[in-house]
Amino acid sequence: MKARVISIVALAALGGLAYAWSAGLPPFAAGGDRGGAGKPGGQARGPQAKTVAVAAVEPSTITDRLSAIGTIRARESIVVTAEATGVVREVLFDNGSRVDKGAPLVRLDDAEARAELAAARAELTNAQRAYDRASQLRRNGTIAQPVYDEAAAALEAARSVVALAELTLEKRTVRAPFAGRLGFREVSPGTYLTPGEEITTLDDVSVVQVDFAVPEASLSAVAPRQAVTLISAAHPDRTFAGTVATVGSRVDPASRQVRVRADVPNPDDRLRPGQMVAVDVAVQERPALMVPAAAVVAVGYQHFVFVVGPNGIAERREVRLGTRTAGEVEIVEGVQEGERLVIEGAAKLDGGDRVEVVPALAVDPAQTAAES
Repeated sequence: MKARVISIVALAALGGLAYAWSAGLPPFAAGGDRGGAGKPGGQARGPQAKTVAVAAVEPSTITDRLSAIGTIRARESIVVTAEATGVVREVLFDNGSRVDKGAPLVRLDDAEARAELAAARAELTNAQRAYDRASQLRRNGTIAQPVYDEAAAALEAARSVVALAELTLEKRTVRAPFAGRLGFREVSPGTYLTPGEEITTLDDVSVVQVDFAVPEASLSAVAPRQAVTLISAAHPDRTFAGTVATVGSRVDPASRQVRVRADVPNPDDRLRPGQMVAVDVAVQERPALMVPAAAVVAVGYQHFVFVVGPNGIAERREVRLGTRTAGEVEIVEGVQEGERLVIEGAAKLDGGDRVEVVPALAVDPAQTAAES
């Protein structure tokens, strides 16, 4: 009988220990004979502090930017045509070649034009001689004034015929009206050309223009001389810098957008007319509170940060975000300059948690996983 009583007591003691262990209590806490919370002078074990890295919120300057899709245009662009009719005698350019202003491109057969010029110059010589004789005779009083006037008029008419013949001969050579890059050759020697028929194209792309549209609401933010940056899918490894040249004077009533044109230097001809580019306009610089993006915790459509107070307690605070940059985000509302934000370890925190501040990159990922 005595052995049975001892066995029952032992089982009861073991059961009490198991209950205390499952409830997270220290051994003998329920009994009160070894100190602890149930005995005067005993202390409860508090929650373990979670390690985090923090940074003070400091003011900085950011540049507001406006993004759009634009199309490249040549500064000057024409279809080269002939002004005269005739057979092509020489083609003086290659496909895609660069030419200077006034460079000859095509020469038409000019034998007839040269003959007409020679005849006109001969007539001019005769008219000049007749005028010289009439002038001498007029000074001597030998001929009347109308005879002298007729000789002077004939001389002017002969000069006009020569000028016209020279112009006709000049038009037998087609020249580049400005410096630029030629397109494909559309004629060959022996081709019979008529006025307006295409010979090639010519584009001045040393400085290109990019046209893009901005929303009506952003009209006041865009102005001439603002910096723009272009990114082309054809050259993803580089950017092209330019400036806003003109802001359109009208808003498209259908799209509610305004046309903007920028000038972009293109010394190596990388940008081509018709090409699509991404446009980034630097609108304005302004002060802002920027924090590391890792400090912001998103919950649905809400965003929170953890502010560490002097007492080492993390306060969860809702914030409103603004501009995002590479690795940083603007806090528009919710924090003040100088407050300490958790920048590493925020994902494992709850509001009111006690934290231990450690240097950045010293937060233990294993502890994060264990405490989460």
